[in-house]
Amino acid sequence: MNKGHEVEVINESQAQVIDAAKQYASGFKASLAHSKGYALLFGTALNQLKEITPHGKFTELATIHFPEYSDRWMRTLMNFADNRKLKTEVTSVLPKGQLLLDLPEDERAELFAHVEKITGEKSIEQIAFEVVKAKAKAKPKAPINAVEKEQGHQKNMEAIGAHCEAALRRYLDLKPADRALVSRATRNSIDALCVRNGRESVALKKFNGGNQ
Repeated sequence: MNKGHEVEVINESQAQVIDAAKQYASGFKASLAHSKGYALLFGTALNQLKEITPHGKFTELATIHFPEYSDRWMRTLMNFADNRKLKTEVTSVLPKGQLLLDLPEDERAELFAHVEKITGEKSIEQIAFEVVKAKAKAKPKAPINAVEKEQGHQKNMEAIGAHCEAALRRYLDLKPADRALVSRATRNSIDALCVRNGRESVALKKFNGGNQ
């Protein structure tokens, strides 16, 4: 038992998944040739363990039973195993009714070869990162409350106003010659911004008209 962790009572389902995961973790650590295949098995076991573990308890449980793996690395393996294409394709080489985590050791060679073929030159980390990006993209954005949106806009305008006021105070403290330099630089900046946006600004006309 690791110091600083209190081992919680686990049920039979968790115990079975943990035992399988430990076997896959050993294979992943020992076999460079089949690292992606064992990463799939280990990551799938961790995902299953998370599903049957009470909310908020998975990280602690996984840390206790797999102390040689950091939380970040375990989640990388979990995301790798959660790749949609990978999960879909590997089922094609499994016997009918055969569960991935129950696949006997002497029948894994075809699975491992298939995993290597599907993933190609991409590393475990690259595929895991693609899964993370896909999940983030698919996650619906929380609707913005109209009142909160208006309050946020008002705060932004107040902040801009405060910056403008501070800039104006500094401008007024300058010598006339320095004011002319600042005015010219400001006109050039506004002009460049308008050109970039493809239009002429009314503000630029007024600014030029007042400083000619």
